[in-house]
Amino acid sequence: GVKFARECVTAMSTATGVAVVAATMATVSAVVAAIAASRAARWADGAALGSGAACGRRSAPQGGVSMEAFFDLAAQPFKHSRLLAGCEENVVAVLDRVHAYASAWLAAAVREHGTIMGFVSARRAADCKAQVVGSLDAGVSGNASPDVLMGAGTLIVAEGARVLGGTFDLSSGSVYVGSRTLVEPGAFVKGPAIFGDNCHIRAGAYIRGDVVVGDDVVIRGELKNAVVMDAAEICHTSYVGDSILGYKAHVAAHAVTANLPLLGTRLPSPYASRRKLGAVLGDRAQLGAAAVTSPATFLAKNTAVYPLLHVKPGFYGPDTLLKPPAYLLSQTPLRPSSSSSS
Repeated sequence: GVKFARECVTAMSTATGVAVVAATMATVSAVVAAIAASRAARWADGAALGSGAACGRRSAPQGGVSMEAFFDLAAQPFKHSRLLAGCEENVVAVLDRVHAYASAWLAAAVREHGTIMGFVSARRAADCKAQVVGSLDAGVSGNASPDVLMGAGTLIVAEGARVLGGTFDLSSGSVYVGSRTLVEPGAFVKGPAIFGDNCHIRAGAYIRGDVVVGDDVVIRGELKNAVVMDAAEICHTSYVGDSILGYKAHVAAHAVTANLPLLGTRLPSPYASRRKLGAVLGDRAQLGAAAVTSPATFLAKNTAVYPLLHVKPGFYGPDTLLKPPAYLLSQTPLRPSSSSSS
């Protein structure tokens, strides 16, 4: 635009023309400056996150972002609070602890439940050494019937849980299925993985390991290296990787928390040293259908994203609705079909 305006100045000799072009150049320069300022503001003023002072995108303080901006653990306690301990000032650090925490928790669960053994009808790999423990006594018929077991870990089934099928890869860690939790046929679960009480793991769920899930959670999507707090919903095909979901967070159908920057680019500071980072969704945050969050996206409490929206890296909320610019819905009449006109 600036180049075009300069060419117009050269071509026009009248005083009026020069004035018009000069005004145009000033407008273009102002627009360019506004765009530059907007880009700079994406990662500015991050310390205000959670203060309610603003609702736009902001940056992270250099030490990370505090957990209280996303989760009210006093109002909604999380049974795996030990996983979160020590990360109060940098919530992203939780993701570095998931594997070690889940492995230790599962080892303790195996010791606790290891005295109760039961026969499970399942197809196993030739070298499989997996075992199933839990409430599998004769009085609980059909409590656990996985389709396939592989690896040398342990599938721990709590009292009242129902494993109606599914493939369990225990080669990298064990799996715990909480009380009254239902695992449908067609689910794939790789350990280490922990599912709380009263969860519903639907057919088609793809759990790739290093997953800690609270109570009353519904899952059908793909999860890896993720923490999912109580009553969260990932009910349909979607992707949640290297991410944390708060209480009653909701991920709609085909929504994606992208976790790997494209074309060799790096994550924004202060997370540039990390290879992957998805999203953090606070309590009651929501991703609409087919929404995509860029790597290093943070949605504070009660922040919702419209369907089909691409959310750029940054910090949003709390109490914010992210939606695209207004657009007009166009309606064009169709010619009646031959069948309707006859």
